[in-house]
Amino acid sequence: VVDQLVDGFMFVGSCYPSRVSSQLMDEIVSVTEKIVAIIKPQGPGGLDFVCVNNKPYLIDPNLGRLTAVHPIWHFRERYAPGKQFSSCSISLPLSIYDFWEKLKKVGIAFDFKFSRKGVFPLYWFAHGSSKLMVFGNTYDEIQVMLEKLRSIEICL
Repeated sequence: VVDQLVDGFMFVGSCYPSRVSSQLMDEIVSVTEKIVAIIKPQGPGGLDFVCVNNKPYLIDPNLGRLTAVHPIWHFRERYAPGKQFSSCSISLPLSIYDFWEKLKKVGIAFDFKFSRKGVFPLYWFAHGSSKLMVFGNTYDEIQVMLEKLRSIEICL
């Protein structure tokens, strides 16, 4: 289960593992298993739930298509196995090369060789909305990287 991060009605990122209570997680998994057993979906997809008063409600079945988290999940499997992740949107007036140098300067560029953690662009549009993936060993470690990422935005 991956948490979707929203601002109003706009998807702005995701967080894994989910931060919901174990009771709520059990209920989401139970409902999901029942739905999957009945409809027997084929191919990629996901089920979106909204939780109100600690009760999950299915609001959006995304069946037979990739979702926003699939590319992040595949990157994780290949380059950051076992790591937790978050994703976020950013808009900066920088080239991808300049942005990567700034990530390296503050020590949060994704390390492909040793730690297998850090920030990596899922996609990048200079002067437009870009999506970043942040991988770490713990939620708190990811939060520290996100704070360093905010410092890059503030310093521009």
